[in-house]
Amino acid sequence: MTPTPKATRYEQLHEEATRIVNRHPWPPFINGYNIEYGEFEGAPAMWVRYRLEPANPLPAVERDTRADALNKLASEVTADLLTTFDDRWPYVRFEEASAAASSLPCNCSTHL
Repeated sequence: MTPTPKATRYEQLHEEATRIVNRHPWPPFINGYNIEYGEFEGAPAMWVRYRLEPANPLPAVERDTRADALNKLASEVTADLLTTFDDRWPYVRFEEASAAASSLPCNCSTHL
């Protein structure tokens, strides 16, 4: 029997980060996300980039409701990631799907 190889540090990091991000429900106008890892100003960091459906012009009330939902999600995901990872700073970004770094149809992809 061939032993199962141990997951690399980045695979473990990604698995845990994905589990945390997936624990938070998304507003209906988010269609997925990517998690990227790297450094920011020399310090380890991660970016959770949510892909948004195009907003088009929205009425002010709808725009405010959408902004509140995004702020709440970003705050909760950031707090949860900070509780788990003390060696890597999380950043949450929102990008319209057409401008997002990845157009993959899945809910998550890794850029290591």
